Amino acid sequence: MIVDPSDGSLNAVSSQPQQPFIIELRGHCKLALRATNGCYVRGEQNGSVSATAAEPVKTALWEY
Repeated sequence: MIVDPSDGSLNAVSSQPQQPFIIELRGHCKLALRATNGCYVRGEQNGSVSATAAEPVKTALWEY
């Protein structure tokens, strides 16, 4: 995955090197992913995923 610095969108591109994400455990069965731009990965109801959350808000918490 590559984070686009202009808008925080995530792109799966195999021809470019991968960027690391930091996994932060947030309570029971939840985690947050922090991208290289310093923002958290959030998912929206329309299916879009981007690294644009400044804080680990509800849309940036993922269940495992």
